[in-house]
Amino acid sequence: MSRKFEKIRFPGVYFKNNSKGDITYYAFYREGEKQLCRRIGKKSEGWTLAKVKDFRIDLMADARKAVSPPDLIIPTPKIIQKAVPIGELVDLYFKRKIVERGEPLKTETESRQRFQRHFSNHWSKTPSEIEELDLLRIRHAILK
Repeated sequence: MSRKFEKIRFPGVYFKNNSKGDITYYAFYREGEKQLCRRIGKKSEGWTLAKVKDFRIDLMADARKAVSPPDLIIPTPKIIQKAVPIGELVDLYFKRKIVERGEPLKTETESRQRFQRHFSNHWSKTPSEIEELDLLRIRHAILK
């Protein structure tokens, strides 16, 4: 069984040979919940794989801008505008996740424990107070 489109090494980019021996490029992308297929152009018109790939990336960026309802844009809490310790930021993050999903997932519980284990020495520091050496120590502790 032959496929309508033939796959190329770039994700979401496909081509189809037409009866005249020319290649027509297509891009698949999502806009909201819908998957869209758009004809980009023909090889005889000067389209190359790199141009089609870049054009698809632009299409996806435009689709993301077009479909961003106000409820997807999370307003910044006023508390974050001032210097807040990491412990409070982590609590805000997980509270927001629980509100979005209804109940914490197992992975969120594990993530909270991981934060508490590796950031416990830096819990009272603000993000601007954390230095590069602190980050290296945290990274080393996580990779152990």
